[in-house]
Amino acid sequence: MKYKSVFDIIGPITIGTPSAYGVEATKIGHIVRQLFLKPPEKIEISLYGEFKKTDCTFGSDVALVGGILGFEMDDSLFSKALTIAAERGITVNCIEEIAKPSYPNTVKITLYKGEDKIEMIACSIGWGKIKVIEINGFDLNLNETRSALLIINNDHFGTISSVTSILATRKININMIRVSQKEKGKISLLVIETEELLNHEVIEEIKGLPKIYQTLVLS
Repeated sequence: MKYKSVFDIIGPITIGTPSAYGVEATKIGHIVRQLFLKPPEKIEISLYGEFKKTDCTFGSDVALVGGILGFEMDDSLFSKALTIAAERGITVNCIEEIAKPSYPNTVKITLYKGEDKIEMIACSIGWGKIKVIEINGFDLNLNETRSALLIINNDHFGTISSVTSILATRKININMIRVSQKEKGKISLLVIETEELLNHEVIEEIKGLPKIYQTLVLS
């Protein structure tokens, strides 16, 4: 099965987690792995709300880890995701949280590789759809987008105009721009949703701009 986008609504033949929550959890796993750009050594999962009802024995954790490993729900290996992760030396910790999050049906995933890590909070919003709420402490609230460029940068004058100038030169239409900050004048997250996928050349040009620390792409 191939997705046009990691946010596409898919009605797959499922193996092991036959529910909408399984579909949504798999998508969340795909996204966090896409952003991390490397195979993790350790996976930490915190389940809230309805995700807890599929429990940490055979349900959401299987779908999340399956997504992180790159499996689709109709893959024969999907239901063996936890076993395969263990065989690859990946530690998986799953916790059922008692606290009530701001969004129902929420999951927090943290991936580790050496000193690198990424933390993502996402939730199910029903009918196979998901929303990415937060990445590495930055508010995101990204929902049903075709393509999004996430740029972690020094809150530097001219960054937005420099990035949009590159996109305009390539005739790439922008649907939305927003900035997320933990503290004014410090590191910020620039989110740009576009109507089309960005190719490698465009991404590399943006990475070469001053004060850009990391460039991530959701597609």
